[in-house]
Amino acid sequence: MKFYNLLIALFVFSCLASCKKSGDSGPVTLVAKWRLLNDSTAYGGPLASPLIKKNYVGVPGDYFDFRADGKLYIKEGAKYDTLAYNTTAGDSVIINRFNYDNYPSVIKPLTANNAAIYSTFMVFEIYYFRKVNLKR
Repeated sequence: MKFYNLLIALFVFSCLASCKKSGDSGPVTLVAKWRLLNDSTAYGGPLASPLIKKNYVGVPGDYFDFRADGKLYIKEGAKYDTLAYNTTAGDSVIINRFNYDNYPSVIKPLTANNAAIYSTFMVFEIYYFRKVNLKR
């Protein structure tokens, strides 16, 4: 009988030991210091042709630091900037002075390790596009 009790205890212990915590660490948040991979812009249209493209590739030390108090600290090359931001419904964020007239930007994807901020807007028949790729 003791053998069976020992066998049952061993089985229960092995079941408990094999359990592990779920990988879900809660909701993904924008609040963090992100490494800047690149910042690309393009603009053009009927009043500004041809399409003009620029791409800044991030260097070590470049960052976008989103704080919980609504401040965004940016270091891009030798340039530093502090902007205000707020998140809106779903995957949108408004970053003041990030683009013309504070058009909302979309963040897709926003994962635990990656974020891409997209801005698309039109001013006086000129289309503007901006995409910033970030990594934790």
